Amino acid sequence: MNRRGCRSQSTTYAPSLCRAGALSPANIGHDCRAGVPIPATLRCCCRAVVPSATPWRRAWARPPYNKAASSTPRLAHPDPHERAARRAGYHLLAGVDEAGRGALAGPVVAGAIILPHPCPIEGIRDSKRLTPERREELYEQLTESALAHAIGFASPEEIDRLNILRATYEAMRRAIAALPTWPDYILIDGRPIDCLCLPHRCIVDGDDCCQCIAAASIIAKVERDRMMRALHEQYPEYGLAQNKGYGTAEHLAALDRHGPSPIHRRSFEPVRQLRLGLG
Repeated sequence: MNRRGCRSQSTTYAPSLCRAGALSPANIGHDCRAGVPIPATLRCCCRAVVPSATPWRRAWARPPYNKAASSTPRLAHPDPHERAARRAGYHLLAGVDEAGRGALAGPVVAGAIILPHPCPIEGIRDSKRLTPERREELYEQLTESALAHAIGFASPEEIDRLNILRATYEAMRRAIAALPTWPDYILIDGRPIDCLCLPHRCIVDGDDCCQCIAAASIIAKVERDRMMRALHEQYPEYGLAQNKGYGTAEHLAALDRHGPSPIHRRSFEPVRQLRLGLG
């Protein structure tokens, strides 16, 4: 792992973990299709997260923050999915979740984290139910206490080429591959993910009911927000520091005035219509 926190094998596509022997470190960094070289802009698509680093549902409008809904924790009781996994003999449980799937611009980012058991941090919950300030506080606590944590992302170009679902799965696989400690079992937010041979379970709305998935959602959200603030410096006309790439009214108006930037997702309908002159 280099000074930027990237695995040295990240010059090839991150692993799908789908072939025989895929759990061997020698296979990390290879795609099940070929082992095609990654473009230079994607060579840090999977990395372990270090606390000191400051890296840069199909609804186009960002869901509003609901303060009333956020006042009551959703994870008040021990998670039954984690309990079941531990009873089955698994000890290192990783949670995986994504951020930015519905945005019009920027990457989709996945977080993976292995929490200590028992976890000493209180207030872990779905990142969408937290204020930005509280997310940052929990992020710092999680990165200090976690046994391992990492992120992976897929670029806008990959999203357009693969589609958002497959790109999200690729970001998740990259986050898992970047974990410095290999998990026994993985709990993933969402529907079944293909080409993943580690023991795992996919849970719809898992960030609402599973502590380690909620923790992963915080890692992914904070890291992606930092990326979008960095991208705002390059493309200030779109207000990315505020909208984080989601289709707010201001963002759509800026798209109409300036057209899409290189970081906009051409396959997403509002951007595609502008490119075709249908907006």
